[in-house]
Amino acid sequence: MVAVARGNGNIDVRALTDGSPVAVLSGHALAVTDLTTTTHTFGAGAAPVGTAPPSRASGPSSQSASASSAPAAARVVSGRRAPPPAPSPATACSSSIARYPTLLSAGRDGTVRAWDVSSGRETARVRHGSPVWSLSAYGDRVFSGGADGRVVVWSAHTAAPLVELRVPRQAVCVCPFGTTVLVGTSQGFLVCFDSRSGERIWTSRVFRDKCAVRRVVVDPAGCRLIIVSQFGSLRTIPLSQH
Repeated sequence: MVAVARGNGNIDVRALTDGSPVAVLSGHALAVTDLTTTTHTFGAGAAPVGTAPPSRASGPSSQSASASSAPAAARVVSGRRAPPPAPSPATACSSSIARYPTLLSAGRDGTVRAWDVSSGRETARVRHGSPVWSLSAYGDRVFSGGADGRVVVWSAHTAAPLVELRVPRQAVCVCPFGTTVLVGTSQGFLVCFDSRSGERIWTSRVFRDKCAVRRVVVDPAGCRLIIVSQFGSLRTIPLSQH
């Protein structure tokens, strides 16, 4: 199965073979901005998700909300069945989700949510605070980067906040690698932190001012960083430089 994030706050789950719809995960109040998966049960042992709307608290904390696994019913206009509404723009995608017990989503509403794809149920929720632009899972940790320049490191087991990192302006992308995490900013900087202690290790300007670092990938050999800007330009940097 593949999960497709939508600008209307929904997540479409589709068959990987033919793209046929499987389920619609519904809960984010605004656009879903990123998706990832984890082998851990994010928020295990936390209070179950209920039906209350999300609070506007500024700090990371578990919240409750409603979730639905069924697509919205077809509309009926003047006694006849109307065509379904046009699909909302896709904003992110996560493939082969059937191999992982937990799908994680981030949204402009400032929340990170966990889903049991088999049941379509939202199983946990934490609040980053600002709109969340990037979400990544690595080992026993989950990383959310937001418009407030904060990167929150969460326990992949309990969903408790462990470490908070800060960069100037916005944290646009997050790429964990080993015991470090690389954070791309809206001002063209790449910042490397120790993900355990929160210590800043190095900072490098990779694109000109106001050109955001949109994606960072570590090559399979672990020798180079592949960095993509918001305008599509690409740079590679040997890790040996740092």
